[in-house]
Amino acid sequence: MSVPAIEVQTGEAKMYGVSNDGVSRCAISGIAQCVLQSAKIDSKFNLQEDKDGNNADNTLIATNGYYEVAMEFDPSGTTRAAAAAAGAMFAPLAPVTLTHFAHPLLTGTWIYVGNQSINLQHNASGKMSLSLRKYTDPVQMAALLTPVTG
Repeated sequence: MSVPAIEVQTGEAKMYGVSNDGVSRCAISGIAQCVLQSAKIDSKFNLQEDKDGNNADNTLIATNGYYEVAMEFDPSGTTRAAAAAAGAMFAPLAPVTLTHFAHPLLTGTWIYVGNQSINLQHNASGKMSLSLRKYTDPVQMAALLTPVTG
């Protein structure tokens, strides 16, 4: 017996929705439970543009590559109190682990880089948003996840 798909597709296969890896529900460490609404990943880097004598670009140098993800989700729980408690705020530069996302780039440890918000409205579910960063160089990422002491 096969497990039914979340959606049915014909023709060319597409990524659809914010889905999990088929093993478990998507999860954000530090957030007890949530319903993910969106996740947008941007590839970024610092760009140096060198010019020639005619002021035309003749060299492009990219350094400090990283990804940023902006996520929006609804804090949730088995009770209203649990849903309210799920709306935790992160400390600056806190490590945040994402698990069970269908897109492999989302899964792993990220750094909270600010812009977290809680949006409460009349007659609507509460929303939270969060910005995270992951560096493309694993050595740089490991160093930036290590707190400075002393």
